[in-house]
Amino acid sequence: MAHAVRNEWLGHGLCTLPADRAGAEDAVTGLYQLIGEARPRFSWITSPAAAPPVLAAERQRFHPPRSQAAAALGTGTWTDQTVGARLAYSRSDLRERLDVATGHPHWRRTRDPWLQPARAMTSKDALETGAPLHTVLEATVRASLQVLLGDALPAAIRTAMLPARSEWLAQGNYGQHDAYWLSAYDVHARTESARYRDGDVHQLGLWAALVRSAGWWWPGEGLCVMTERPAEVHTEPLPNGRHGELRLHHESGPAVRYADGAELYALHGTPVLSWDTAAVAGGRAGGDGR
Repeated sequence: MAHAVRNEWLGHGLCTLPADRAGAEDAVTGLYQLIGEARPRFSWITSPAAAPPVLAAERQRFHPPRSQAAAALGTGTWTDQTVGARLAYSRSDLRERLDVATGHPHWRRTRDPWLQPARAMTSKDALETGAPLHTVLEATVRASLQVLLGDALPAAIRTAMLPARSEWLAQGNYGQHDAYWLSAYDVHARTESARYRDGDVHQLGLWAALVRSAGWWWPGEGLCVMTERPAEVHTEPLPNGRHGELRLHHESGPAVRYADGAELYALHGTPVLSWDTAAVAGGRAGGDGR
């Protein structure tokens, strides 16, 4: 079961099909409603690289004056926070409640002496060695997906496609690349090792619908900027990975490419310039395998 859940969410995280725009917009609308906001207008772009000018043109929707004043003065109420901040708080609270329900809250997970050994073993070996079930599920599903979807892939996209120190870096949501943390709660639900409150199930379902529907997105007041999924993503197995871990890799072209031409290159998990991949491909074609 755990392997099937992991592979299902990995498929969502690496999906290169066109976005399900209607599904994504409905999910965002549901999340807005949970924080007291009406359905926003949606602006679709092709890649994260296209986001900064669109966001800058609508700056007051993402940095409303009252939010800036409240931040400067250290005052303000919940509604003085930006839409993005309120959604982030709402998601954080949800994850804390779900972590408690699984019996594996964040503080315990970070101190779990079994986690690293379990990541270095197969699931079967870890259980036979005495690792707790929740730790094995963590290693098999969430931790394995986080290697690529939670860490390497978002970092590579940010570096290649968004300006360094961009004010928009912290405000984006990862859409399909949030699959890694959704998977952790899904596997507990499917194995019946945790039960969630109805309201939390509803909210979790909205985030899951976004993972299944679209790429990165930026929420603002009355406007949400959403991206399509990439047109190509190329990976290879992580050496010595025990739980299907992957890393970005493509020798003959971009490891990630969007339909508008935004792209990034990677060899064996390391981001590189485009000419580096050409040099590798050319060297091998010429018989130099170094």
